[in-house]
Amino acid sequence: ESTHKVRSLWLMCLTYVLQEAPENLIREAVSFYSNSREVQIHRFVRLLRLSSSTFQSFIDQPRYCMFPSEIDSKISPWLLQESFNTICATIIVVVEECASPVSTPSTDQNKLFQGVLDLLLHILTTPQSSVTHLRAIGGAMQALERFGAAMFLQAT
Repeated sequence: ESTHKVRSLWLMCLTYVLQEAPENLIREAVSFYSNSREVQIHRFVRLLRLSSSTFQSFIDQPRYCMFPSEIDSKISPWLLQESFNTICATIIVVVEECASPVSTPSTDQNKLFQGVLDLLLHILTTPQSSVTHLRAIGGAMQALERFGAAMFLQAT
């Protein structure tokens, strides 16, 4: 359930770390995960997708928090936008570090690409600021460039 408080808090902590960590550390971790047999990078992308779905509930669901409603009505959209911006920035790093245009894509590359597209399409279909949408479109264009048109046609 997307409104589960522990899950929401855990994913907010993950997003905070992704937002505040130096980019080179994120790149190193993503590169390690993409080369690891035990940890598959498409699972990390699924975690980002779970985050975006969970954060969508900040707007979609009635909230029961300690803030007065006028404060909550301003914080929730801001929090959603900031989390989506962080997720978009992270997915761009994932694409830069993990995507490799190959003539015959592997199953892992295919799963990664489908996960990236699913995540970015979810962000694009939610009402957000133009900055957030531009980041998502930039990530989609970058994925298309890196993975290639053949993989895009195969995934759609």
